[in-house]
Amino acid sequence: MTVGGTGKSVFVAWLAKESKFFDKPAVLLHGYKSPILVSQNVFIVSDGSSIFGDASVVGDEPLHIAEQGNIATAIGKDRSQALQALLKALPVTGRPDAVILDDGYQTATIQKDCSILLVDARYPFGNGYLLPAGPLREHDYSRADIIIFTHADEVDFSLIDLKKRYFPSVNPIRIVGGRHVFAGIDIVAGKAFMENFQESIVLCSGIANPYNLEKTAREAGFNIVHHIIFPDHHNYEIHDVQGILDHMIALKNVALVTTAKDWTKLRSFAKAFSDAGIVCQIVKIRFEFLTSDEYATFVALLQNVLVEGRAAQ
Repeated sequence: MTVGGTGKSVFVAWLAKESKFFDKPAVLLHGYKSPILVSQNVFIVSDGSSIFGDASVVGDEPLHIAEQGNIATAIGKDRSQALQALLKALPVTGRPDAVILDDGYQTATIQKDCSILLVDARYPFGNGYLLPAGPLREHDYSRADIIIFTHADEVDFSLIDLKKRYFPSVNPIRIVGGRHVFAGIDIVAGKAFMENFQESIVLCSGIANPYNLEKTAREAGFNIVHHIIFPDHHNYEIHDVQGILDHMIALKNVALVTTAKDWTKLRSFAKAFSDAGIVCQIVKIRFEFLTSDEYATFVALLQNVLVEGRAAQ
């Protein structure tokens, strides 16, 4: 319902790869700011075994999703058209048993079996206004089969209070709580000069909510010297990288830490970072439910919705 920052991509990656709920899921994305969609309506990012195009062609989010365990992925402004193109591109044996629409709550061109609405517990509806006065795309949450409060561990309210306060007319059993947690780091360029996380770093990000990254880095034990912030989905160019390099070299003995999505665009400059003696690391973030009971509730809800939907068809 809102623009950016709820953690949709991390949840989609979890649902497609780690949840084990589906055997062979595919993902459809709108392809926001994907350069290839300027010249064509649909693009197959991955058929589940091969990836076609890099971040400069398809954008950061689609590539990041496709790389999460060889997931068939397509982008397109018309999701129905993108779905048909993806199905045609896949062999019969590679047909998905589920199609996940990232950021698809407003999509009306595909009959959906289940709508999962993610709401940031810290700032559920923003200022309550629709775009452009506020972050809301709409006010109607009645189409949601399941509602998940993300970042529910970062507020003073209990999950029960959140449900009553923001969704008083919704059956509380259909609302669950989740969180985004630090899941380790990957060194992607240079060589680590320390073997633990207690090091001074410079953050670099072009994401919807850069302060989420700061929180995660601090919790991981990093000492943040500076945060270089770019606009969401920023396409890094050589002058951006040169500015980052100049900043890093001036500070000395600091590592660069960024997100997996940002690295899909920055990795073409990996040699420049390594040659300058700069260590580049990716912070990995994982979605999980607040408790095992919350997870069990989500699984039961999803099963019930899908079974009921298929029975009706």
